[in-house]
Parts: sequence; structure tokens; C-alpha cells
Amino acid sequence: MAEPGKHPLAISVGGVAAAVVSVTVYTGWFWTLFWIVAHVVLAFLGFYYAVQWNLVCGKRYKPQLNPKLKSSVNIIIQKMIEFESACVEPPKKVVISRSLDNALQEVIDLACRHFILAWYEPLTKEKRFVRHTQAEVWRVIDRISRRMSEIDLVSFLSQDVLDCLHQHFKHIRLAKKDPLGDKNEESSVFILHSWLRDEEKELECLRKVSDVILLFLLSKPYGTCAPIRHLVREIVSGSDLDQFKSDARSALPDHNFITPDTFNSALRNVLDVHAPLTTRTVRERPISPCFCLTIKQAKQIRRRAERRWNKTKLTVHAEIYKATRNKVTKLVKEKKREYYNMVFSNTVGPA
Repeated sequence: MAEPGKHPLAISVGGVAAAVVSVTVYTGWFWTLFWIVAHVVLAFLGFYYAVQWNLVCGKRYKPQLNPKLKSSVNIIIQKMIEFESACVEPPKKVVISRSLDNALQEVIDLACRHFILAWYEPLTKEKRFVRHTQAEVWRVIDRISRRMSEIDLVSFLSQDVLDCLHQHFKHIRLAKKDPLGDKNEESSVFILHSWLRDEEKELECLRKVSDVILLFLLSKPYGTCAPIRHLVREIVSGSDLDQFKSDARSALPDHNFITPDTFNSALRNVLDVHAPLTTRTVRERPISPCFCLTIKQAKQIRRRAERRWNKTKLTVHAEIYKATRNKVTKLVKEKKREYYNMVFSNTVGPA
């Protein structure tokens, strides 16, 4: 234990500190002096540790990648670019005719928007599934078109269709005939098909027919896949058309007084109820006086380049898009300059 007389400096500092504290407490400056000293001490400590940190820490170390790992990363990036470029769909060929193909494309787009994008868009923004679905629909249309081109249209209309209509009207007459009128004739008995006797049989028949049709129409990877055929078959056979059929029956007049115009109007009214048309307001904008066919063609080229770049995300396609965009901008400026020069010259006139 230290003796009292061996630390005179500590005793002097303690006495001075006690005197200063006493004076500040007596004059009311104690807390002011306390906070000033505390801030000075904290500033000194911050400055000290900042200088020490800068002196102690060395240069920043940047870890180097293993050459094998670096080459693997480059290979993966290259494969991803090749995969994205391979996903670009080739230009669609003409299946039937350009006008009919455009009309079918509008129908397919509307069907995808109402039946696929309604539940697919909230899940993801990737549109690859929709593009693959539309491509598969076009393959089905192509198969149907090629199969129909192999049909002899004259014999089909003059023989097969007439025979089917004859049998159909014959069955209608037999079904309407009184079964108690003539019991001796076997032809007077109308036998209903087994798959039309109740709704379960009808649904089972529709499933079998849909399964066979899908097996022939779908491409090989999808046609041989049982889960896909089962899913599409259930979508086709599970469509609820009872309400539509009942509304169509109630809307149609008596079959003795029906005409094509009344049938079309009644069917149009039923379709307006079950599938109403959606309206869209399009604002008409006046065409700029400096707009010309050259600018229109340049904008079409720019749009095609932009779509290609959005699909591939390749640098070369981005550069092509930038070049076409700059060309359109330059062309628009030149046409505007020519137009305004002509307007000013006509306004001012000769001196």
C-alpha cells in the first residue's frame, strides 16, 4: 500500500480539481464545464483512433480469382448468351394466308390474354411460356391446314356431308314420330347413342375424343406426354356450356319460323351477354406536316431492331438499335428543318 507522502503531484492535481469543482458548483457553471470537457475528450478520442486506424491499416486487398474458376464463369456466361439467343423465335411462316393468319393471331392473342395472362401475370413477368403456347397453337393450326389440304373437297361436300345430313334428318324424323303409331316397322324405333343418354356418358365421350384429337394434333413432345394431354383434355371437357346452351335455346325462336338473320341476331345477343366486348378509347392525333414515308420506314426499321434487342439482349443488337435510333432522330431533324425553312420562305416572300 502506497504511503501518503510519496505522490505530491497526484495530491496537487486532486486538490486543484476539487477546488475547480467547488467553484463551478458555487457559481452554477458545473454542468456547462462538464459538457465542454466531455465533448473535448470525445473529439480527442475520435481523432486519435482515426489517425491510428489510417496508420495501421494497409492497402486494400483484392482477392484474385482462380484461373479455372474464371474460365468456368466465362463459359457459363457464354452459354447463357447462347441460350438466350437460341430462344429467339424465327420469323413465322405463312400458314394459310397473310390476312387470315393475322386474324387468327388476333384471336390467339385475345385467348391468351383472357385465359392465360389473367392468372399468369401475377406469378411472373416472364413471357416465354406464352410465346411457347402460341407457337404450339400455330403448329396445331399448321397440322390442321395440311390435313385439310389433303381432303378431296368435292367428294367431301357431295358425298360425306350429304350422307351425314341425310342420316341426321332421318334420325330427327324418327325421334319425332309417335312410337305407338306403327309397331311393326323396325325403322320407326329411334335408338339414342349410348354416350348421349346422360351427362356422365357425354362427358366421358368428350374426354376420349379430345384425347385422340390431341394425340394427333399436338407435336410429338407434347402429344406423347400423358399429363399435358390430361390437363388440356380436362380443360376442353370441363368447360361449363350448360348456361350458354340454355340461353341460346331460350333466345332462338320456333324452328319453323327461324331465318338466318334471326339466328345470327339471337346468337350475337347471347354472345354479348357471355362474352361482352371491351371498348378502348384511342385518341386521334394530327399527323405532323413534316412526316413522310421515309420517316415511317425508318421508324419501322428502328422498331424491329428494338424488338430484336429486347429478345436477345446482345451487345451487337444493342449497337444496331442505337444506330437506327440515331438515324431516325437525324432524319426527323432534317425534315423539320426543311419544313420550317419552306414555311419561313413562303411567309417572308421576296424582298
